[in-house]
Amino acid sequence: MKISIIIPFYNSEKTIRKCILSILNSNFNEKFEIIVIDDGSTDKSLEIINDLNIKILSQKNKGAGAARNRGAKKTQSNLLLFVDSDVIFYKNTLKQIYKSMTDDIDYISVRYSKTPMNHKWINKYKALADYFYLYDFLFSKSQKKNPIKNVILSGGVECYNKNVFFELGGFDEQIKGASIEREKLFSKLTKNHKIVAYGNIKTKHYFPNFYNLTKNYFLRTRKVISLIGSYSQPYYKKNIIRLLLGALTVILFFASIFLNLIYKTNILIKLTYIVFIFYLILHYKMFIESIKKYNFFFMFYMILMNLFFCTVISFAGFLGFIDLLVKND
Repeated sequence: MKISIIIPFYNSEKTIRKCILSILNSNFNEKFEIIVIDDGSTDKSLEIINDLNIKILSQKNKGAGAARNRGAKKTQSNLLLFVDSDVIFYKNTLKQIYKSMTDDIDYISVRYSKTPMNHKWINKYKALADYFYLYDFLFSKSQKKNPIKNVILSGGVECYNKNVFFELGGFDEQIKGASIEREKLFSKLTKNHKIVAYGNIKTKHYFPNFYNLTKNYFLRTRKVISLIGSYSQPYYKKNIIRLLLGALTVILFFASIFLNLIYKTNILIKLTYIVFIFYLILHYKMFIESIKKYNFFFMFYMILMNLFFCTVISFAGFLGFIDLLVKND
């Protein structure tokens, strides 16, 4: 057995079969196994995959961390490939991951494609935002041509050396809700192990709706702040100014409206314009790409959504920092 693929799922009837079939239909010719773990689903997720040639485990709802750990213990290979149930593999994704996971590498990650599985505007926004905030804004052209060391990308797929995974203790099974069990394990992984990110290896993703996306941004950002001291990635530092400029633009905009209505003064309008211009300059590549890929109307939608999510993330980060100060007292 060359590689073990572990897919936890909970109420994933929209995506789980597509996810598994995309792996089974890969152009990977080596022997591999797929282990799926039903984490207490109440929909038809389990029913629609029963006919597939895979190993199926079931448990009461304990969270993604517990499901992944259970799957890892049942594997037969030395490589553990954890896959989110809302991810689709391209034909060569599995082959590329396997070839890249050499003996001296302990962990590799990949990235999402700019094209999502689902095609509502909010899903298209999320796909482009992830590409730029987690990849294009961070790395130079020369870096993108090669594997990027000591960096973890977000692609819904991650491959561990099995011995390293268990040496680190696996995922924290006490973490639920915002699901930052990965980040907690990463904080151990990044200290003494060789990790590599491959920007040329991609997956497609089924992104959440507006409500769930907002909730995920808020909860994950707030909870992950406490890990930043031991888990530092480029996007935490290099995107701070972009996020804060977006949030500041929104705050100044509403403050200027309030002052104009109550006190009949335009004192903040010029400052709002200046901050907004700097915000646009730092995000120009993302907005130009939104025009190229879609149209001008989508670009305006992209700007509005990004300003909103910059504000949500900044507020969540502020609350997370307060939580961290309280915890350390």
